Amino acid sequence: LIAAFLWINEFPDCDADRAAGKKTWVVRLGKRRAARVFGGLIAAAGLTSLALPLTGWGASVLLGLPGVAAGAWAAMRLPGSYDETKNLIPLQALTLLAFLLLSFGSGIGLLLSAPVVP
Repeated sequence: LIAAFLWINEFPDCDADRAAGKKTWVVRLGKRRAARVFGGLIAAAGLTSLALPLTGWGASVLLGLPGVAAGAWAAMRLPGSYDETKNLIPLQALTLLAFLLLSFGSGIGLLLSAPVVP
């Protein structure tokens, strides 16, 4: 999700970056396709989180899933918001919150599922 946070932070500068000849991913892909990639980053975080219990980690690692929900909310709102910086700011904050919730929740979940060594 930190990659998604870095990604969404490229949107406000897209036009200036394009004018300056900078080739960021949002410039290269265009805002519409870059918004889809952002959604893909959020989905990848969600799928990875859901897969952790299947690989032997305890189900408590799913405590980070509220972060994915916050990221999904940002991803759903991004396509109608990427042309105005004032509309992007709340989505940037929501994406940072998504990262923090996933990190904190999954981290607590890992601590809860870690084997206790006597």
